[in-house]
Amino acid sequence: RCQTLEGELVEARESSAAVQRTAEMTEQALNSLQEAHDDLMAKYHETAQAHGALTAEKASLTDSLEAARRDIGAKNSVIDELQRQLQAAARTVAEATSERDMRREDAERLSEEREKQKDINEIILREKHEMERKVYSTQADMDQVNKKLSALKAEMLTVKQEKDIMSRQLSNWGNTLPSPAR
Repeated sequence: RCQTLEGELVEARESSAAVQRTAEMTEQALNSLQEAHDDLMAKYHETAQAHGALTAEKASLTDSLEAARRDIGAKNSVIDELQRQLQAAARTVAEATSERDMRREDAERLSEEREKQKDINEIILREKHEMERKVYSTQADMDQVNKKLSALKAEMLTVKQEKDIMSRQLSNWGNTLPSPAR
């Protein structure tokens, strides 16, 4: 009976550790996304609309991360409660029966919470992929803008060279014309 309860406790700890690892990976992903966001802001001031969308995505990921942290705290509280219940079950058989019923309810709740965590993780992953897609799309747009800018610069250089040639010709013509009589 105690071994069953200890097994449930181990499962709860493993679940909490897995959620913690997921939260850490999510936090690392959020940090990477923050760096990409900062780079885009420094390089592409003209993409203010895309910047607003990325900021909203960042806030959404931050909210999801905070929710995951709260979930971990709740799971840790459940683990502490399970440890206290295991000690009480060892003292008396009657209390153990009552504690077993409580553990079943806790296990169902943990299972539901795990399912919720999976859903949150899937949402975070989808949001991350969407943000990456937007970053790549913005980069492609900026590459096109840079190509157009390079073409305009080349055209401006050609026009400037033509202007310089015309200025020299005009100056030469001005020097060759007789000066007007006073």
